[in-house]
Amino acid sequence: MKENGYVNHYKMKKARLEKLKQTLCKCEVCGEQANTIHHIDESNDNHEADNLIVLCHKCHRVYHSGPNDMSKHTKLYGMTLLQIAEEIKCSESTVLGYHKRGILKEILNTGKRPKSRSKFRKLYGYSLNEISGKLGISIAKVSELHELGKLKNLFDS
Repeated sequence: MKENGYVNHYKMKKARLEKLKQTLCKCEVCGEQANTIHHIDESNDNHEADNLIVLCHKCHRVYHSGPNDMSKHTKLYGMTLLQIAEEIKCSESTVLGYHKRGILKEILNTGKRPKSRSKFRKLYGYSLNEISGKLGISIAKVSELHELGKLKNLFDS
């Protein structure tokens, strides 16, 4: 029976767990943490141990696309997601947000990022995470203090 694209899915899952245990969840190519199994012969029904290799996501992507395959960010912007984040000094998730909003190319060209949309940054000059770190309290506690109107007092002291 074929399930999730694999013939005898149960056997594949069992073989995967055995292979991960055998390799201590390390990529057999680069040694990084890994949890993906690749069928060497690319057959979805040959789950023998000698046909399986443990790979991290990065190496698994290379196996399926080739080492010279470029990400969409490299094609669109000439840099990887990480390189863009380093270039404009923000997180990769922020870069993805800019890309989805269609403003990343403009940010890369001008070097100017849009004003923060965070209510905490507008009110206190810092993001929720930054306030949490500065005060040494949880994000939930920061939000609670904000709702109670006590954050400004704490933050000013």
